Amino acid sequence: MHCSSCIWLLENLHRLEASIIRSRVAFASKELSITFREEKLPLSALVKLLRRIGYGPQISASKKDATDKVPRMVYIRLGVAGFIFGNTMMFSFPEYLGADTEVGLKTGFQWLIILFSFPVVFFLSTDFFRSAWAGIRSRTINIDQPIALGIVALWTRSLWEVISGYGPGYFDSLAGLLFFLLIGRWYQAYTYRALRFDRALEDFLPLVVLRKEPAGRRTREGERPAPRRHDCGARPGDRPRGCHPAQRHRVHR
Repeated sequence: MHCSSCIWLLENLHRLEASIIRSRVAFASKELSITFREEKLPLSALVKLLRRIGYGPQISASKKDATDKVPRMVYIRLGVAGFIFGNTMMFSFPEYLGADTEVGLKTGFQWLIILFSFPVVFFLSTDFFRSAWAGIRSRTINIDQPIALGIVALWTRSLWEVISGYGPGYFDSLAGLLFFLLIGRWYQAYTYRALRFDRALEDFLPLVVLRKEPAGRRTREGERPAPRRHDCGARPGDRPRGCHPAQRHRVHR
């Protein structure tokens, strides 16, 4: 979930599946809440739908500390992008300074740059390609589609120029583009995780629950059973706007 196009797609899931009544996105925490007709659309089918459009869900009742960290793969991609960008610029210096009169040296540098361009396209750009393909499959437009198109166009044009001897290509620009795009992705992930204020389900449960004892049975002074230790059939005491954890339904008589 990266942009307004992602929000539009996820909040219009009812156009893809008639059994979905409503879907709303919390962009800051990257969470999606969906109201759907369970009798017509099972949860497994809903998960498959989200995965098909490129937004596989992570369903959990509680948040772990590990989810508040930036994924390790973001740092790996950023490090590889910085390494390739620096070396590509270094190999391009003779072309910039007009010191490429040595034909063998010039050809060697150009093929080294081509070699460095393969991980740029087939490793660093995979997230953009996946997001663009998911948008095509769902017949929607997102911001990663023009980025993916530009990466492919820049790489194929540069390959053609070097192979045909027409010019040095734009491999340095391609490496720089991916490097700065990944910096933006890292900063986005870091910022969104730093600004998360969502709470787990357990945060809304009461610390203590008063239990009504049957007539004739006394409770020790100050005894307050823990919320998860109620016996079957126990009657919790009512409080204004109180919250009682239960596995099934609470029946009023």
